[in-house]
Amino acid sequence: MSEKKAPPADADNANHKNSIPLSSKNWLDKPLNELTENEWEKISADYRKEAFNALDEKSRYNMINILKNAISGEVNPALKEDIKEYLKSQRAQVNKNELEKLLGELQSLINETKQHTKTPEQISFLDDELLKGFYLLVQSANTNQLQKKLTEKIVDPAQLDLYGHGHIFSKDFRLHIHLYNELQHGVSQSTAQLLDALMITATREGLKDTLIKLPLKEYMYMRDLSDEKETRAQVKRDLDALTRIKFEYKGTGKQRGAWIEVYIFGGTRAQIKNGDIVFRFNQDFYDSFKASETGQYMFMYFPHEALKANIKYNPYTYWLARKIAEHKRINLGKPNADTISVKTLIDACPNFPTYDEVIKSNDRHVDKRIIEPFERDMDKITETLSWSYAGEQPKDYHEFINSMVSIVWRNYPDTKKLEAEKAKQAKKIAADKMKTPSTAPQSKKKEGNDEQSVKNNPEQDVKTTKKKWDV
Repeated sequence: MSEKKAPPADADNANHKNSIPLSSKNWLDKPLNELTENEWEKISADYRKEAFNALDEKSRYNMINILKNAISGEVNPALKEDIKEYLKSQRAQVNKNELEKLLGELQSLINETKQHTKTPEQISFLDDELLKGFYLLVQSANTNQLQKKLTEKIVDPAQLDLYGHGHIFSKDFRLHIHLYNELQHGVSQSTAQLLDALMITATREGLKDTLIKLPLKEYMYMRDLSDEKETRAQVKRDLDALTRIKFEYKGTGKQRGAWIEVYIFGGTRAQIKNGDIVFRFNQDFYDSFKASETGQYMFMYFPHEALKANIKYNPYTYWLARKIAEHKRINLGKPNADTISVKTLIDACPNFPTYDEVIKSNDRHVDKRIIEPFERDMDKITETLSWSYAGEQPKDYHEFINSMVSIVWRNYPDTKKLEAEKAKQAKKIAADKMKTPSTAPQSKKKEGNDEQSVKNNPEQDVKTTKKKWDV
């Protein structure tokens, strides 16, 4: 680790009209080995709160992520010491330019630490998130299905019970929405996007606390929103919807065949307070992300631009980008990882009109209502990937719906280590099943297709411990 320390703040800045105070904190005077985990997190929280308005949106957001991950993560202690010293040096008044320099210097410290850390994978995902346009997002087959189902419109009277609760049923999944009839427009797409943003925050923090605080300004940057008043109103509606949702899925292993009931909301807080979106998840919801074979979490690389998609003009871009990312991650290392069917992509979009619905309506223009919206919203995914039909351009709906799409990633993170670990996990699970054949599933599982789920893919690359991701 380089011995270079950040220079002390210039005293001349003390009276700068654009400067902001960074007051001394008790935790700054404690020895490094006496700092608790909460105090390390407080460094991030305190510094973020005081410096927040001095940065432009992008720098502000990146600084938050770097501080949150580098300080609360279990990395080389020398990195923590350097950051601690840097924060001490900023006790005097500092201006915007100095804070922007902090962003670059912290990133340099992280890069330097990689070669001195026993497990550099713990912090390598920072580059993936901040520099390559991806978030880490924990996922599972059940929660991916939840994301799609929760915004489906309930129009059939049979789906509403006498009390106004909404219900959606499928073979292995059930969704229940408390007093659905009170929701003016059902559960909106922004609710699904808020849920993803909250879970991105939870993933970043290691899923160690069910109480999540996401700064409203950070959420607005993630979603590319500019109207704070409208965003506040929408977030309040979305939080209300999330508190109403319960889902059920079929258990595996010892719980095979049983319906597992899960509430998203933990029952205490769902509000905007002091500029933060505050939401308490249910621990059972976190547990529903764990792979049945290993009891560990698996994540996907989630494109930034998926959350930034304009719901009004490109209502399917979010869903298409999400499904492509999910498919890539599940089929990592397989020949079909970058090939996906049009049908699978359309099925991943709630409320996308079906062929039968279009033909039976007054507006029977299939091109206008199905093909063109699909191509339009796929074309909006430009920063992360490019796409094309795998073969000739389809000439009609039949060719279109049976087409395959080829994906070319512009900057997908290096996954060689993940692929190696995936193969290792698969061999281990196969060997364990050979040792205990009585516990092996009786039905043969399908592999390598577009519809493959996490539970059919016995892998887990990322372990969540108290303070780190191990790859």
